[in-house]
Amino acid sequence: MKSIYVLRMSSSKKTLSVAGDLVQRQIFESVECRNGNQKYFVAISPAPVWPKGPLFIKGSKQDDGKFISYLNLPVLRELIFSLCILMSLGKASAVIQYNSYFFTNLVIVLFKNIMNYKSIIILQDFRVGTLFSKKDLFADKIASKLLRYFDGYIPITNKFIEYFHLDAEKSVVFPGAITLHGLDSLSKMKDNTLEDFAVYAGALEKHNGVKKLVDQWIAQSISTPLHIFGRGSLQEYIESLQNKNIVFHGFKSSEYVYSWQVRAKFNFCFRFSDGLDEEFFFPSKFFNLVCYKGQLIVNDFKNLPSDLKPFLLIVEEDLSNLNLIMQKPDSDLNLRFEAISKYQWKFPVSNILKRVE
Repeated sequence: MKSIYVLRMSSSKKTLSVAGDLVQRQIFESVECRNGNQKYFVAISPAPVWPKGPLFIKGSKQDDGKFISYLNLPVLRELIFSLCILMSLGKASAVIQYNSYFFTNLVIVLFKNIMNYKSIIILQDFRVGTLFSKKDLFADKIASKLLRYFDGYIPITNKFIEYFHLDAEKSVVFPGAITLHGLDSLSKMKDNTLEDFAVYAGALEKHNGVKKLVDQWIAQSISTPLHIFGRGSLQEYIESLQNKNIVFHGFKSSEYVYSWQVRAKFNFCFRFSDGLDEEFFFPSKFFNLVCYKGQLIVNDFKNLPSDLKPFLLIVEEDLSNLNLIMQKPDSDLNLRFEAISKYQWKFPVSNILKRVE
């Protein structure tokens, strides 16, 4: 018997979501096989739909899974992915899907009783708000109609359970976990040497707080160099700033960004309900950033883990006390290490599998 993981992540370094890829790889790699079972993944590499993206995406096989090949056309690619999932369900004892999509939801719940496996879904985000197109909002809404038929749930917040009327007894709320990169950063935390600069890395959008950050950096005359990495709708605004202490790098590879973050005295992770509902979108990069030696500055966004708050620098929602917060001393590294280490995907996945057996 085997556990099948249904994922949407890149098979190469070219990716639409660095954080999303890291999370999914960590979920698959960290969960231990139980009772002699094997694990296997079936994944589709996301890409902009043709003609913005390639017409054909070539897949690849690995020892523990496969990336499917598909024609990159609307609806058709989802049907192809669903068919590939169906063909992989033989001898499955559990199917664990990352996020909710209509056609894959349909295949997984339709065949679970016929093929006698348990269906688990990890709910990381749900699109609500003006940031998203009507098509995306409709797609998520339709897919959510099938959530009630899954056997178990791992949502990032209680809001998912309440909003979709999920069975709380079959749910394990879990905001996220440290990735392999985070674990590596933790192991080297004490040996790293910090430098006097700050790093923001992420989508250049209002819900990530980057505009508030640069505006306050200028308004408060903060002299620490701020290095910004990313792309998004606010890129032109960032590029237009005439400030010697704000350096815009644009979009860079994850490895290059990590090389800056690991040395930074300050990193940032903000989340605001500006164009989206933050209760449905926990910033997955948080669990990488909290593993760095430098201090992590956050706003008190909804569902921020309370047990990690003593190790964070929490600013006002308008960032008006940013300069003051940056003067605070660092927390105890040993205590931070201990608190962070329990956030690993193997715990909620094994827990939910036991509940639905």
